Amino acid sequence: MKIRILGNGGFINSGLPYNSLLIDGTFLIEAPPDLMVSLRRSEVPYTSIRRIFLSHFHGDHYFGMPFFVLNMLNYYLETGRPIEPIELIGPPPLKATLQGLQATATSAHNPSVEFIEKLFRFNEIDARSKVSLGKRRTLVFHQMAHSKPTYGFSILEGESYRLSYLCDTKWNDSFAEILRKKPVLVLCDLNSHPDGKIKEHMTERDILEKALPITGRATNYIGIHLSGITTKDYEKLKFSKPGDEYEF
Repeated sequence: MKIRILGNGGFINSGLPYNSLLIDGTFLIEAPPDLMVSLRRSEVPYTSIRRIFLSHFHGDHYFGMPFFVLNMLNYYLETGRPIEPIELIGPPPLKATLQGLQATATSAHNPSVEFIEKLFRFNEIDARSKVSLGKRRTLVFHQMAHSKPTYGFSILEGESYRLSYLCDTKWNDSFAEILRKKPVLVLCDLNSHPDGKIKEHMTERDILEKALPITGRATNYIGIHLSGITTKDYEKLKFSKPGDEYEF
């Protein structure tokens, strides 16, 4: 499994590209407003995306979708190639939300609004859902502690937890159940500051004091959805930068 960080910033940040990442070159996690810029900067062809996961409907996680859809429409019109549907995974109402955003970003009569139904295979999920990623891998979902219905996920290979994505969330004691599975890597929202007044997200203190005692040396943590650049560095907790890659 190969993970590439496209962007590492949260909704409120000091100029970082917004949080987004790519798994194995074709599975896009989140579609922030600057998605097309991040893909180009990372030299990732947007036509290589075959699956997309949207954790929830806040602007920093899905406002890039109209630009992606319009570029895909232009690609198919220019090449004349048959449309290859992309699996789009996210909370309900997935199709209606995307079509409404597309109409706002372009116009209600823009052909890209209707094109959405042809471009995507919609897969609405909740915390009980499972999605197959091939012969051995399964995607399972976790409810996050956020102001809108929000889902993180874990990727399992057989029964082994390989990657967990805890996005846009406060610490929740239910995360202990995930961490007891000892995932190899956890990507975790660290947008809040340990001593800050606003506590809408996890902080490094949550990882150091609550998560690491559960996983010990078995799990590495990567901070994502950050508020700014940090030079902090811990043995089992690092902070992501655009272009970082992790392979295991």
